[in-house]
Amino acid sequence: MKTNHSIKTLLSLMLLLAIGNPLLAKSSPIVSNRPSFTTGTYTLKPNTVVLELGYQRAFNDNGVNRSTETLPMLDLRLGLTSKFEMDILWSGKKSYQVDGKVSTSAFSDVALGSKYRLVQKQSYNLSFLGILSFPTGSATATSEHIDPTVGLSWDRVLSKNISAFGIFQGTSYVSSDKRVYDFQPAVGFAFSHKKGWGSFIEYYSTVPLRSNGDIQHAIDAGVTYLITNDFQWDINGAVGLNEKSENYIGSGIAYRF
Repeated sequence: MKTNHSIKTLLSLMLLLAIGNPLLAKSSPIVSNRPSFTTGTYTLKPNTVVLELGYQRAFNDNGVNRSTETLPMLDLRLGLTSKFEMDILWSGKKSYQVDGKVSTSAFSDVALGSKYRLVQKQSYNLSFLGILSFPTGSATATSEHIDPTVGLSWDRVLSKNISAFGIFQGTSYVSSDKRVYDFQPAVGFAFSHKKGWGSFIEYYSTVPLRSNGDIQHAIDAGVTYLITNDFQWDINGAVGLNEKSENYIGSGIAYRF
């Protein structure tokens, strides 16, 4: 209960900052964290708030038709300094289906994140990520522990319309009363098109470090469209490259206040 109260207080403060401060100049288009696996290097300007929401349907047919729907995949971002931002992340409600019928549903844990820009150049960038997930979800979805994630995200401009990006990420959580550690690398390419369109393709994997789990490999891709400089829409999907990896399709938005 104390954790829930603290998160609600922080959320209220973030919204007050967004309302109570003059809007900054928004000549440049919004740069969102979604929809790729890699969290981007870009940090928000001070007192800027971005709300990101999405829907995802993941599925994996290994003899049984199973799928998971997740909504609203919230990421509420607040720029604190020119190099530092804070995030409230919540995957939301997960509905698990077997053979097309909902078998159960649960609410995920809430996480607090931060991003710090270590290097900011015209041709390349490097940022540090830190996330703590708190046991606030449903009994069937929470790990009942505080779970950390840390990472280094990077990007490199290759030409006027093409850039490379990626992340080296480590995450830890409790499964079956045991602390599990995973390494999650990713690399991809982003493309800028005419009239507000963009696209990306990316490879990512999950490598268990201290468990008997299987390595997962997947390729995801997506398209983004700037409705305005402050409002972005996306559609995305992924294909698992082995039996343990899920496929998914999804869509979402990002809005800058």
